Amino acid sequence: DEIQKLLSHFSVIFGYLGGDTHKVEREWTRLKKFVMKDPNLRALKYHELYERLFDQYSEKIDPQHFYNVLLLAAIVQTIAVDTSICERGFSLMNNLKTVRRSSMGKTLLRLLMTICSLGDE
Repeated sequence: DEIQKLLSHFSVIFGYLGGDTHKVEREWTRLKKFVMKDPNLRALKYHELYERLFDQYSEKIDPQHFYNVLLLAAIVQTIAVDTSICERGFSLMNNLKTVRRSSMGKTLLRLLMTICSLGDE
């Protein structure tokens, strides 16, 4: 089950932030039914749906809310699953700061890295 995979992968931070792993499955089932019953919620894009859910249904003390599922969703959306972005940054830094340019300062290196990384967009 995907929820269990996410819980096992992010178990340390989920527990640290006060999540209850025993409630996630029930909340997930309730959340799916809740969204399916409301045509306005079904019509929203995922980011709009989660924004509304975070705003209106994320209180931990309210048993009708979806605190644990939304906590897991927030963790998944904010913590990188892989390190490819960091690896690309170090690769770019190594390409810019060669032996010939070893005296390059931090400010210039940061500016060049920003220009190179934004140039792809």
